[in-house]
Amino acid sequence: MLPDNVTPKSVTISRESSRWFVSFKIETATKTTEKSVDVVGVDLDVKSLATFSTGEVFEGAKSYRKLEAKLSRLQYLNRHKVVYSSNWKRAALRIAQVHSKIAKIRKDTLHKLTTYLAKNHSQIVIEDLNVSGMMSNHSYVACNVAKAVADMGFYEFRRQLEYKCQLYGSKLYHVR
Repeated sequence: MLPDNVTPKSVTISRESSRWFVSFKIETATKTTEKSVDVVGVDLDVKSLATFSTGEVFEGAKSYRKLEAKLSRLQYLNRHKVVYSSNWKRAALRIAQVHSKIAKIRKDTLHKLTTYLAKNHSQIVIEDLNVSGMMSNHSYVACNVAKAVADMGFYEFRRQLEYKCQLYGSKLYHVR
C-alpha cells in the first residue's frame, strides 16, 4: 500500500521462482545522520565477510554452502526425469526455490552490512578486488576459493556500498 499523495516514478512486476512481486519507485527526501566513527577500513575475506579496522568482524551467511547438499540432491533427482513432464517441472520449481532462498539470504546479509557501514561511517576505505579474476580460476585447489568468493558476493557488496554511500552522504575510497 502506497502512502497518500505519492505518485510512483516507475512500477516493476517480476516473478521469482513461484512468486510474483510488484515494486514501486518513489522519490523521498534524503536524511543526514550523525556518524559514529569518522574513517573505517574494510577487509573482505572468504572466512568472515568483512573485518573493519575498528576490530569489528561481520560473518557472512554462507548460504550456498549451507544449502549446497540439498540443491545437489534436487538436481540429481531432476536429472533422471522426462524433460518438460509435470514431475520435471515440479522438480525444477523446487530447485528454483532453493536458488531463490540462497540469493535472498545473501542479499539480506549484504544489505544489512552495507547499510550499517554507510550510516555509521563518514569515510569508508575498501580494497579494490579483481572479483572476476578470482572467480575464473577453477583449478582443483582454487575451485573452493571461487565458490566461496561467489557465496560471499564481493562484487554485490561493492555495488551496494557505492550507492548507499551516495544516499547517506559518506565517502568511499578504493585501494589497490
